[in-house]
Amino acid sequence: MAKFMVSFCLVSAGALGWAPAQAGAEEAVARLAAGAPQVTSAQQPAPAPIFIRPAGLPQDKPTGLFIFLHGSGSSPKECAPVLQSLAEAWQVSLFLPCGSRKCGIRPDGVSAYDWNPAQDVPEVLKAIQALKGIHAQGIFLMGFSSGAYMCYPLAFEQPSLFTGVIVFSGGLPGAYRDDGQLPAAAHKVPFFLVHGAQDTGVPMARAMEARQALTEKPLTGSTSNARPANLHPEYDTRRLA
Repeated sequence: MAKFMVSFCLVSAGALGWAPAQAGAEEAVARLAAGAPQVTSAQQPAPAPIFIRPAGLPQDKPTGLFIFLHGSGSSPKECAPVLQSLAEAWQVSLFLPCGSRKCGIRPDGVSAYDWNPAQDVPEVLKAIQALKGIHAQGIFLMGFSSGAYMCYPLAFEQPSLFTGVIVFSGGLPGAYRDDGQLPAAAHKVPFFLVHGAQDTGVPMARAMEARQALTEKPLTGSTSNARPANLHPEYDTRRLA
């Protein structure tokens, strides 16, 4: 059986220069990590996904695609301004879906959303496949925090769709940890794991567990090259109203 292609990176928060607002992230991440069911209110539908194509690029010219899954308490609208610079610099398209679970309203008046894997995985996959003008061999999936947890079921459900997966500050959802094994079909997709050595939102241990599961072997060696980092910001001023 083919092995996962896995890279692992320990970074400082300053190296990224950006961390999306995460309202109540500890609770939401714990819920996703445990595989707890999510509930979506039909009266509060999530916003439509945002699709960004490089300005000035001919419509008939296919591009690569970066899909970004926001963290708990954030939304595509909040992430789009920063990520749009990547679309222009790299001449790639961006797709930002929104979690279907509405968490509430932050003190700054922004609606906060989280992910419901059972509902959102099929919807996100369907939306990706409906996009036009995309290189089939150039689709990369990225996620931060609870969005990082969502990367795994998406990639495992349809690994042939993704050229690679980049996981920022997340871990394997509880269902995969409890089973003790990953789906056989998932062994076709490469992963790049990025985690802060002093992350307080998602413990470093979660990333190490994911790395071990993906490589199918015990971890060895040292992490002495790790720099102090916490990609999750403090949440005292961003709690839900």
